[in-house]
Amino acid sequence: MVRNLDVRDRGSGAASQGGGLPSGAKTGGRAGQAGCFLCSGAKDRLPPADRWGPPLTPAVRFRLIADEPIAERSSMFSKTDPTSEPAAARPGGSNASRSVLGPDLKITGEITSTGALEVLGEIDGNVVADALIVGQQGRISGAVSAQTVEVTGRLDGKVESRSFTMRASAQVAADVVYEKLVIESGATIEGRFSKTRS
Repeated sequence: MVRNLDVRDRGSGAASQGGGLPSGAKTGGRAGQAGCFLCSGAKDRLPPADRWGPPLTPAVRFRLIADEPIAERSSMFSKTDPTSEPAAARPGGSNASRSVLGPDLKITGEITSTGALEVLGEIDGNVVADALIVGQQGRISGAVSAQTVEVTGRLDGKVESRSFTMRASAQVAADVVYEKLVIESGATIEGRFSKTRS
């Protein structure tokens, strides 16, 4: 709050507003007229500051300007980003992820994959996968278990699959258990093929 100091001559009978002069203070100017206490040369006779009472403190106004609601601002500091969306499910389930064994690799041992496995190199061991692709230069020697098997290269051993496909360049010497069988002209087959009951 800002208070104005209005000093008038005592002889005028007017009361001071916002705090008057201390007792004994004199005003300049003519009697009966308002005088300037500080400009009249009386400033050298000012009483001690402690006699004036507490200092006047100007009022300060604050205005909060919010560009957006407080509720929305609080989300800036939350651990979870509200704009983030969960990753979309990959189409085709686990078949969408594929691991590739390069042509310069040879692995001895068992391999298990929850997705698709493409073999361009050589594997000596058992293979378990959701989907198995044996490339033209690929070779597998061991037991194979997968939902779908597609052979363009060579496969020796045992196979259990729902869908078994042999391309024209395939060479298979294995006991194969299948539900669906596709053999292209030119494929080489040696072994036993057994169809499972639906």
